Amino acid sequence: MRLTAIVAFASTSLLVSACGDSGTSRCGAANATQPCVCVSGASGAQTCQADGAWSTCQCGAATDTVVGGDAADASVGDTGGASAGTIAAIQSGAPSASCTAAAIETITPEVTLAGVVVTSEKFSVTANLDGYFVSDGTQAAYSGIEVVVPKTFGQDFHVGETVDVVGEYVEYYCLSEIRAVTVTRVGGATPPAPSPIANTLSSADLEQWEGVLVELSGVTVTGKDQFGQGQTDAGVLIDLTASDAITIPPANTVLTTLRGFVTYAYGTYRVSPRGADDLVADCAGSCDGKTCGGDGCGGSCGDCSGITACSDAGACVNKFAGEYPGGKFVAAGGCSGDLVVKIGESGYVTLAGSTTGNARCDSGGVQLYLNAFGNGIWVTEPNVISGDVLVQIESNGWGSSFDAKVAATISETGKVEGRLTGLPQTVNLGSGQSITITSCTLTAPWQ
Repeated sequence: MRLTAIVAFASTSLLVSACGDSGTSRCGAANATQPCVCVSGASGAQTCQADGAWSTCQCGAATDTVVGGDAADASVGDTGGASAGTIAAIQSGAPSASCTAAAIETITPEVTLAGVVVTSEKFSVTANLDGYFVSDGTQAAYSGIEVVVPKTFGQDFHVGETVDVVGEYVEYYCLSEIRAVTVTRVGGATPPAPSPIANTLSSADLEQWEGVLVELSGVTVTGKDQFGQGQTDAGVLIDLTASDAITIPPANTVLTTLRGFVTYAYGTYRVSPRGADDLVADCAGSCDGKTCGGDGCGGSCGDCSGITACSDAGACVNKFAGEYPGGKFVAAGGCSGDLVVKIGESGYVTLAGSTTGNARCDSGGVQLYLNAFGNGIWVTEPNVISGDVLVQIESNGWGSSFDAKVAATISETGKVEGRLTGLPQTVNLGSGQSITITSCTLTAPWQ
C-alpha cells in the first residue's frame, strides 16, 4: 500500500520543440522519425546543433542529455532534456538493483518511454492513483514496469494499446515505477504472452521479472497472511494489485497454473493475477459459507480454536453443544425434580426440566414447577460454565422467584459438574404457603 502520491498532470500531450528546418521536430537524417521532446519550462534556446556525426535537438545546453554524437543518437532519439530510454534499461540498471527498501527514491525526474504496450487493464493503486503495467512488446526479463496516473486523468487505456509515457522514474521502496506526467495513445499491438518461470526462483532471480506478466506451474497455496494475501510454497504472495475480483484459494490448493504480474512490496515479491482465470487448479474447492473444515478438494477453509469445533456445515461452534441430563433440584419435604443442561452452538447455556420444560415435584400434595432462566450463562475457557440465573417457583398459578448464580465445569468428555449458588432460598407461594429450595445441582453422573 502506497503511503503518499506526488503526481500531477501538467498537460495531456507532450511538449515538442520546433527544431530544424522542417519544423517537425526532426534532428538529422538518421534520426528523422524521432521527435525531439523538451522538458516543459526548460531554459535556453531550442535549436538543432551539430553533434559529431549526428544532429542533436536541444532545449539549451544545460538540459541536453545526449553527448558526443554516437549511435545512441540514432537508436533512442534526441529528447532535448527529457531522458529517453527503455524499460529494460530502467529495470536492469544499477538504481533498480541497489535500491533502498526503506525509502522512496526519485532516480530520473523526467524519462520518456516511447511505443510501450499496455499489458493490463487499469487498476486502483491508492485513493488518488490508478495504475497500468506496460511492456516493451515482449514479456522477457526486464521488459515490464508499472505506470501510475492520477485518477483525475480522465481517460482509460486498454490491453494491446501502445502509448508514449513521459514521467518521473521512482524506486518506490524498491518497486520500480513511472509516475506519469503525460500518456499519449499512439497505436496498437498484439499483447505479449506470459513468460513461464520456475516456481523456485530466489528473490535475486525474481527481480528481473518485476512488472512482467509471468506464469508459474505447480504452486501450492499454504495459507493467507494478515492482509488476506495468498501465501505459497513458491516464496511469492498472491496479491490483489491488478484485480480485486479474485478469491485466494484455500490452503493446500495446488494451482496447476498461476499467472500474474510480478510486483514487490514490504520485502516480498508477489504475483498479481489479472482475474480468476489466472488461477487454475485441478480441483476447484469452495469455502462459500464456511469458516472451517475442508473445501472439497483437500484444501482447508480454516481452523477452529479454543472451545470451538468445526460443525458438518463448516461453522466453528461450541464443542460442548448438546443436552446434558442428570441435574436435580431439591426442596424441603422430599420434593425434587430433574434438570437438563442445554448448551447451544454459541456456548449459551439454558436449564430446563427433562420432560416438560419445567422441573416439577410434589410437596405435601402441592405440585411445584421450577424454571431456571439463564441470564448470561456461558461455557467459557477453560471449560467453565458460569453466569446468572433467575429461579422461578410456581404452584397453582402463584409464584415467586429469586436470583442465583451458576458455578459449574464441563470436562472434555462431556461431564457436567456444578450447582446453583446462593441456596437455600425460601419462596412464598401464596395462600400462606411457602417452600424452601435447599439445593440445585448440575451433575451428570457418567463420563
